[in-house]
Order: sequence, then structure tokens, then C-alpha cells
Amino acid sequence: MDPVTVILILGLHLCSSGALMLLVGRSMPGSGLGHWGSGGLLVAGAYIGRVALGANGAAPAVLLLDLAMVSAALLFTRGLRAFFRRTTVQVEWYVAIVAGYALLHLWAVAWLGAQGRHVLLNGTLGVAYAVLSVAAWVESRRQVARLRLPLRVLGALMGGQALLTLGRAGRIVLVGTEQLFTGLHAQVYYGFSSVTALLLALTLLWMVFERLHERLAEQATHDALTGL
Repeated sequence: MDPVTVILILGLHLCSSGALMLLVGRSMPGSGLGHWGSGGLLVAGAYIGRVALGANGAAPAVLLLDLAMVSAALLFTRGLRAFFRRTTVQVEWYVAIVAGYALLHLWAVAWLGAQGRHVLLNGTLGVAYAVLSVAAWVESRRQVARLRLPLRVLGALMGGQALLTLGRAGRIVLVGTEQLFTGLHAQVYYGFSSVTALLLALTLLWMVFERLHERLAEQATHDALTGL
């Protein structure tokens, strides 16, 4: 399949799943689903913009696309923590991380051009996805049995995405950006990413349903007026 088509399909999956998470999140304030939805839309916009601009690491507009992807990864982690009512880092820290990445981006592009830009981006995203994967696995040990399996599925999906993204960064170091959007490795990467985007949305909905089932079970065993 043409690589542009694969990337556009991935963008479509992310747009649809992101919009769905935003819609569900509106009826569940504080669930973190809004963060997941916003992150999905940011990544979708970045991929579509990448198709429009190509792989030119010197173009100023690509900085915005890369910042969108890094911001999305941070939103995913924030969304997971918010879903389970965990303490989240203050917004100022996220802004500082994004600003720091912008400075690193400018340095990498000035030093190594497009190759430096893509190594930095994929390395950063790979680490962020790995952190999210570990967070999901750790959270699965803390939750009730019904939520453990979807959390492990989430952890496996993000773990696979982390390995492929870090591998992509390593490949760019070795062979440059000539085969960034073409060849077997690119097909596998974008194909897996597209499947992950679809399964991720289903997994999040699975978690929502299990959380609702848990709340309904609690309400059925407690008096509505006294809470006993």
C-alpha cells in the first residue's frame, strides 16, 4: 500500500477515536478521556501535516507538528492518571517539557538537519510510550480484577508502539531519512500504529464500561440515602 495512504488511514483512525473519546469524556468529567481525545486529535493533525509538508526537517512548520506529537504523548499519560484519580503533574511542568523539547529540536535541526529532527522525535516518543506502558502495567496491579486485563492490553499496545518507535529512531541513525516513509520497516510501523490507534480506543471504552459496572455494583449494595 502507498505510504501516504497508510499515514492518512492512521490519521483517520486517530481522528475518529479522538473525537469519540472527547464525546464520551464530556459525560464523564474528570475521567481523563478528554486528555486521550485531545491527544489523539493532535497526533492525527501532526500526521496529516507531515504528509502535506514531507520530511523537510528545516521547515519551521514541522516544529509545530513535532510539538503536537510530544504534547499528545504527555496528554495520554495525564489521561491515564486522571482516569484512576492519581495525582497529575502541574500544567506548568508540561509546558516546560514542551518548551525544552522545542529548544532541543532547534539544536538537532541546526546540527544534523532532518536526520537529527527525526531521531529526536522518535526517541522522545518511544520513551514516552514506554513510560505509559509501564504506568499501565503498574496500575493493573492496583486495580480490581475487572480492570486488570484491559490495563494489561493497554500496556502491551503501548509497549509494542514504544519498541517500534525506538527502533525507528535507531534505524534513522543508521540509514538516515531516505526510507522514512517507504520500505518494509515503514509499512510495519505505520500499519502497527494504525491497528494500535483502533485497539486503543476499544480498550479505553472497555475500561469505561468496567468502571461503570463497578460503580453500579457499589450502588446496588449500598443504600442510596445513607451510603451504608
